Amino acid sequence: CLKTFSIATKYNGNLTTRTTEAGQRRGGWYYAQKPMTKVSIVIPAYNEAPTLAEIIRQVQAINLFPIEKEVIVIDNNSTDDTFAIASSFPSVRVLQEARHGKGEAVRAGFKAATGDIFLIQDADLEYDPKDYPALIAPLIKGEADALIGIRTPTETTAHVWSFLYFLGNFA
Repeated sequence: CLKTFSIATKYNGNLTTRTTEAGQRRGGWYYAQKPMTKVSIVIPAYNEAPTLAEIIRQVQAINLFPIEKEVIVIDNNSTDDTFAIASSFPSVRVLQEARHGKGEAVRAGFKAATGDIFLIQDADLEYDPKDYPALIAPLIKGEADALIGIRTPTETTAHVWSFLYFLGNFA
């Protein structure tokens, strides 16, 4: 079961969705033929020192071969050791932003990203990086233009789902 992840793709510096025939327009987007070869995993973080190292290790451990991974942590001016922890991973690009919120951190990460697919990973261990291969598969296969996951109950979280939450998300 997939949890919430957001994906966008980039071509020639412009955000777009999955590619189709060169020059074709669908839904107001311009599509250009380009294979998906790299995933940029953007991790916005504010005071996430207790969980950041573990989520980075989990993200790095996921095998997406033949897709290359790029991990970008955006420290949102944390007051704890978030920046130092992220910087201790040599293969992780770390940006430090003034504290303007998660949305601004995500935009900064997307701007810095060099991948064809963008994935947002929260730093609090709520989402499992083991879901990445199943999540990006429809994009890689050309079966989807864009993907936005939804939270669904799992064996360990079903007890926290109220009827109103379910109604608001699925009605």
